Amino acid sequence: MANRAAAKTLGVSVEDMIGKTMEDFKERTDDESLKAMRDAEEKLFSGQNDSEVYMVWLNDGSGNAFVHSVKKIPIINEDGTIDYLLSVASDVTELQNKNEALKQSLENLKKARGQLLEQEKWAAIGAFVAGIAHDVNSPLGSSITITSHAKRMLETSKVALESGTLKRSQLLEFYDDMEESISMLENHLEHAAGLIQNFKSVSVHQISEVDEEFDLCEYLSRIALGMKYECKLKGVLVTVSCKDVIPFKGAPGFISQIMTNLINNSLIHGYDEGGGVIDIATRELAGGVEIIYQDDGKGMSQEIADKIFTPFFTTKQGEGGSGLGMHIVHTLVTEKFGGTIEVGPNAGKGVRFNIFLPKIKEEDSINA
Repeated sequence: MANRAAAKTLGVSVEDMIGKTMEDFKERTDDESLKAMRDAEEKLFSGQNDSEVYMVWLNDGSGNAFVHSVKKIPIINEDGTIDYLLSVASDVTELQNKNEALKQSLENLKKARGQLLEQEKWAAIGAFVAGIAHDVNSPLGSSITITSHAKRMLETSKVALESGTLKRSQLLEFYDDMEESISMLENHLEHAAGLIQNFKSVSVHQISEVDEEFDLCEYLSRIALGMKYECKLKGVLVTVSCKDVIPFKGAPGFISQIMTNLINNSLIHGYDEGGGVIDIATRELAGGVEIIYQDDGKGMSQEIADKIFTPFFTTKQGEGGSGLGMHIVHTLVTEKFGGTIEVGPNAGKGVRFNIFLPKIKEEDSINA
């Protein structure tokens, strides 16, 4: 049996289909569709199922392609044997095309999301570099001033010595002045070197995604130091509260991105004026570590708290807010560490986030 719709789909006449099966129209379909049909018929004739549904791809021989959903049902004789198989085909070409378009759109969105997350990461690194550059500029500027002063003192003493007017008291004063200058210069350069070392440590980790063993408490302190300049502009002090050394294994770069985004979020949304304190407390728990991040800024409504991890959600639309900062935090905590992050209760004003990062099991580390 055949009908006009089936004949039209295959580009043949009804008469051409009588007494034939799909095996006789192989040029109008593909091997995958034929295999699906044969598998369905085999299951029906063996009594495994009472119906089978599969997809077939067809063409009418003129370049037009169609997708059909086929349901096969066995027609049973009185003696229980199968007389023939009834096939009901539905044209789902339009639906299939829409599904393919949706899949492509989803893939494009995933790529765009990945690109945006990467841009946000580099923007955070850029802000970190700017802060360190400003901090380093202060001790280096002071070092230049001290060096210039020492150079003038040396020239003055040299002139006095050459003219024979240099007194013992002037020479002693010169020695004292030079000793003090060298001591101050040493302190400023050590400070600058420490800032640069901290920058190297944190910035390299921000780029790398390799798991390492490190002291979480010390690393959080390094991150806070790196954000000192941005916080200073808002009059905000960042404190890190740890009782002991907290050994942790994971990608420190992800920790840096999490904390940098949290601090930036507080600075942008929590403090318009007046300054305040951001406290980062951490402790070891069974199976992992807990980080409690809280600020004493202006806080947020429950409506905002419910949406805060939603991508592209921002209360600073048109003011430079991308709406990805907190989404990145949530993604890193949950996907990269397999942890949890929740908006916690905070007495009075401000916001609080409770973060739990599980410890990496040895077998997970080996299989990573």
